[in-house]
Amino acid sequence: MLGTMEKESAPTFASLEEEEAALRARLDKIAQFKTLARELGVSLEATGLAVGRPVLGSPPLTITAPAASSFDGTLGDLIRCYRSNEQSPFHKLKYAVQNNYVGMLNKIAADFGAHRIADLSSDRVMQLYNQWAEGGKISMGHALAAKLRLLAGFGTTVLHDDDCTLFYARMRAMRFPVAEKRLVAMTAEHAEALRAKAHELGWGSIALAQAIQFELRLRQAQVIGEWVPMSDPAPSAITWGNEKWIRGLKWSDLDDKLILRFPVIDKRKRRKDMEIDLSSKMMVLEEMDKLPSIPSTGPMIICEATGRPYSNNEFRRKWRIAATKAGIPDNVRNADSVRAEGVQATKEEDQPTFSVVK
Repeated sequence: MLGTMEKESAPTFASLEEEEAALRARLDKIAQFKTLARELGVSLEATGLAVGRPVLGSPPLTITAPAASSFDGTLGDLIRCYRSNEQSPFHKLKYAVQNNYVGMLNKIAADFGAHRIADLSSDRVMQLYNQWAEGGKISMGHALAAKLRLLAGFGTTVLHDDDCTLFYARMRAMRFPVAEKRLVAMTAEHAEALRAKAHELGWGSIALAQAIQFELRLRQAQVIGEWVPMSDPAPSAITWGNEKWIRGLKWSDLDDKLILRFPVIDKRKRRKDMEIDLSSKMMVLEEMDKLPSIPSTGPMIICEATGRPYSNNEFRRKWRIAATKAGIPDNVRNADSVRAEGVQATKEEDQPTFSVVK
């Protein structure tokens, strides 16, 4: 029996040759990577790869064939793996950020998904960048480059793919044209024009949201809220289908003395309870005067077409339509209503009257 077991476990010349071929292929990949790293001036430590040295007298190396991977080597399939792999950082993103990523990744997959990672040289990546940035769309080109870096890093650290490792080093070393800084800030005149045009279009909700966001220096999501899956732990009584609405301003946050009290979450995910006196916010008061009545409950910003709070995309779409018709330049965005941490203005005299409730 012992002799039989030893016979069955003994390697054949064919199996050893297969293992040797696999090892040589692996070593070739490592050599290619080292050459590329030297050319690009990237240190091995910067890649996050562990570099070791065999120890003399150590036990013989046992070569185990890697498990078959479902990744087919194309950019499109790398995107699929990034979205579906259980270890992917994609699953840790906030719901709204995931939606933003999905739209961008879908566009990348549609435009370039058939490209093999191994074929994405620096010249080829720059061609793809120029295709997206054509017509002065520098931000689109940068969005593509950022997502390619992200995907390459995922393929390196999670999929442990050799071609992704080389691609990741290449993307880290590449530099892309920088867009000119937007010189036009959101002004009170812009806000006034936007409000007037929104009312002409029948979108009083957009006008009210603009007044609140500009004078209180709040982020869009802090004003209109956001729709998230029912699985989100934040409580909400407002639902639609398999989603619920959270985090936006509610009429119940406003008392009869026009003191608005609401929580905000800072960049460190800490909750802060805010108090803002609206009695000196003329834009907000003007918009409130135009309402038939002041509700006591419910979201402050309701889409006229649906009777529900806006989705982020729909709000941005209508805001841009109104802004364009009002003559507001394309390089002025709704986000320009906000400064610093979202409740702070750029000048001391423009600071909203608010306090943090301890």
